Amino acid sequence: MVSETGLPLFVYEPLAADEIRLLEILPGKGADKIFCRLRHALPNDCPTYEGLSYVWGTSGPTHSVIILSNNGEQYRFPISQNLSDALHCLRDSPTSRTLWIDALCINQADDAEKSSQVIRMKSTFENAS
Repeated sequence: MVSETGLPLFVYEPLAADEIRLLEILPGKGADKIFCRLRHALPNDCPTYEGLSYVWGTSGPTHSVIILSNNGEQYRFPISQNLSDALHCLRDSPTSRTLWIDALCINQADDAEKSSQVIRMKSTFENAS
């Protein structure tokens, strides 16, 4: 396996007009690396998910999660210490967990996407379990 720092950075696929992204955290324990999948979903036809609201913190990314593509390729996604701590606490060893987290589920580098997703953020949280 390639070291985490040797992995290419994750690149988002654009969302369709009504879609959201959901993050599936794969099982793991303790300080194990965090492996995830990002998938697109329609709000009225998506799996059960939990919404995570947290303080981003003031420092930049200091950790990474590994995002797995549908064909099994691995990509690095830099995240903050706060988010890393939260994901380590939230993942459940025997099963995966599906979440909506703005820092990962919204392409923060795409102003148009960010604007359209922020507008629907209230309903995204309301639809979470």
